[in-house]
Amino acid sequence: MGLRLHARFYPSGSGLRDAAQLGLLRRFRARIGDRWTWQLEAPLNIPGDQRAFDALLTGPTTVAVEAITRLRDAQAQLRAATLKQRDGGAQRLVILLSASRANRDALRSATDVLAATFPLGTKATLAALASGEDPGANAILLL
Repeated sequence: MGLRLHARFYPSGSGLRDAAQLGLLRRFRARIGDRWTWQLEAPLNIPGDQRAFDALLTGPTTVAVEAITRLRDAQAQLRAATLKQRDGGAQRLVILLSASRANRDALRSATDVLAATFPLGTKATLAALASGEDPGANAILLL
């Protein structure tokens, strides 16, 4: 038939499915401090639209944060995030990635393509956000 079965097992029970993503957001918040007003799961202000930013930071500018624990399809995941940025009116977009070997490898393979949309890296972005300043551009952070 030309089909291939792909299945996964997930732990059952009351554990949170997004625990890793929440941990990533906690680490990020600890790094930048409390100079920003945080809203988790901030919905886009479009009637009927179910999308939400993982976090929305409000300060001198609005910074949408998308936490990704595993970068599997850079084009699809980052396109979805940039469309949310556009539709949600956020001035900046920060892609927050777990600093895993797989994510580092994925970023290295796509650096040249991503640089135009996400010119800032981890150090410059964290420094700006920690001091309560607009980072000046979109960024990809590894934490």
